[in-house]
Amino acid sequence: MPQPFDLTACEALELIRRKKLGVLELLDSCLSRVETLEPEINAWKFLAPEAARDRAKQLDNSDPDSPMHGIPLGVKDVIDTADMPSGYGSPIYERHRPAADAACVAVAKRNGAIILGKTVTTEFACGSTARTSNPLNINHTSGGSSAGSCAAVAAKMIPVSFGTQSASSTIRPASYCGLVGMRPSMGVISVAGFKYFNGSFDTIGLLARSVDDVELLWTSQMDVPFKPGALRAKAPKILVCYPPWMTGCEPSAREAIDKTAAAMAAAGAKIELLELPAEYADLPELHYEIQRFETARSYAHEYGTAADRLDWRVRQTVEEGMKIRGDRYIEMTKRAQKLRHEFPALMGDADAIMTNAAPGEAPQNWRLLGDDFKMGDPLQSRAWTLLHLPTVTVPSLIGPQGLPVGVQFLSPFGSDQALLGIARWAESVLKPSLVARSA
Repeated sequence: MPQPFDLTACEALELIRRKKLGVLELLDSCLSRVETLEPEINAWKFLAPEAARDRAKQLDNSDPDSPMHGIPLGVKDVIDTADMPSGYGSPIYERHRPAADAACVAVAKRNGAIILGKTVTTEFACGSTARTSNPLNINHTSGGSSAGSCAAVAAKMIPVSFGTQSASSTIRPASYCGLVGMRPSMGVISVAGFKYFNGSFDTIGLLARSVDDVELLWTSQMDVPFKPGALRAKAPKILVCYPPWMTGCEPSAREAIDKTAAAMAAAGAKIELLELPAEYADLPELHYEIQRFETARSYAHEYGTAADRLDWRVRQTVEEGMKIRGDRYIEMTKRAQKLRHEFPALMGDADAIMTNAAPGEAPQNWRLLGDDFKMGDPLQSRAWTLLHLPTVTVPSLIGPQGLPVGVQFLSPFGSDQALLGIARWAESVLKPSLVARSA
């Protein structure tokens, strides 16, 4: 029999509802896992085990009819929690305690989730580094900026967590850690209580070890029905995309696209190649320029009062953004809006686009490289974030260093639940071969 911490959220929920698993039993198993692995992984900024146990006891004495009844959940430390510190990864906010929970946290609590603690983030989720290890190989990074949220789920300390994404902060680290990660359509899940970074792009990210668990998070936030394990009756039509910004990616990034396309075609999917229009080629740069302009305004207070306490990369981004003119920003946002409007026509009658989720395997971390380590390039998701699209990454292959590489699926704005159905279908096709490669 698996240990409770081995269970996915949906598996645990089923056992809890059948009275074959206690909420406190599940929580204590997760806490035991945290105690064992956290010294090497460093996934958590703050833990609240006693408050979590009190909540678990309450839930054990109530009817298990809430959507996330008793499921332990991690919250990235740029998302506010009223009963825990919210430091935003910055020494400036080391003792900060918000007055209210972020909207996504409040909804998760209402739906029966147990907030176990706050997970490590890079400073303001804005391009610095975090010393969080990849549980699959502690000499490699878990990626950023949702470093702790991904590591905690990959290490089976918790079944699900909230991350965030303003560029690639959910999709890329999910790929590095062998997880399913989702960036929902822009604005569909409220970002109230997320430390403001980019109003044009800030999104709550959803992280788990299965598509079912990610859909559980999404549906519980949206108050829509959900049936775990439901597979499409018909194989999808998928457009395979090798974007121009793949230049410089590792061979494993292209191999993940190739392997996934071949596996889906063998399972009956209709596969066609998508060549992006020439006007898409500079979208990553367009995203980055808008991001810098907004960052300079978002962190005007921190820069004006405590610039010397900002990470140098955050300070540099602010200073670069201050040089961008307002009329240029308006021009860029108008172009982005035009492309968002035109995107559905690019897809035609296809169900989704499939492309790479990351530049390759997770980079080596400080243990091998010292302070000059990197947490991975966000380039591969910038364009899709700019377009406000829902995206879901699923593990595709095991690369030459023995670490996972994912692909991401994307579809038009508002098609989130249909996209999760595509991802679940792909997961069912890819999982057997991924397990075989892993062995």
